[in-house]
Amino acid sequence: MSEPVRLSWELTTEASVAATWALFSDTDRFNRALGLGLRFEESPLEDGSVRRVGRARILGMELSWDELPVRYRENQWFQLRRIFHSGPAREYTVTFRVREADGGAAIRYTVEVLPRSGLSRPVVALELKVGTGPRVERGLMALLEELRTHSGALDPAPPALGAEAAQRLAAACEQVEPAEVGRRLRAHIEGAP
Repeated sequence: MSEPVRLSWELTTEASVAATWALFSDTDRFNRALGLGLRFEESPLEDGSVRRVGRARILGMELSWDELPVRYRENQWFQLRRIFHSGPAREYTVTFRVREADGGAAIRYTVEVLPRSGLSRPVVALELKVGTGPRVERGLMALLEELRTHSGALDPAPPALGAEAAQRLAAACEQVEPAEVGRRLRAHIEGAP
């Protein structure tokens, strides 16, 4: 079996560990910031869990993968794994670690891609170097900038609902019990990206 191809970043921020964790662990936001066009489908399983299948166009190929549940220890680390159904990569793993350092936070962000075979290793290495790697680096820099400025630029608010849609949403959320959950649900639907 081939060794993984690995990229790693060592970063620092003046933000707290908790603030850094909150921003970096929102992997859906990070995926949107990267502009990879990832799509996910979820299917409930008999045991009560959910199968999450991701899809994206990478290297001119339509790829799909199983998105495994994220493993994590809050305010310390998380690991995200994707098992590809086909293509040059067998597995994609992201590991994020954060710790206190010099009044802020030190971050280690690692991407590992396990090639499907030794023959596909050069393709995987090239794609990481010229495709995914630079995008991840731009995304990481955008997250650090967001920690510094709190601009909200990573997730701008969606356009306002039309009057009729806003009324239907308000009416539906007023029926949710407890009422506080209904208010929060409405605010989330109106303001989430």
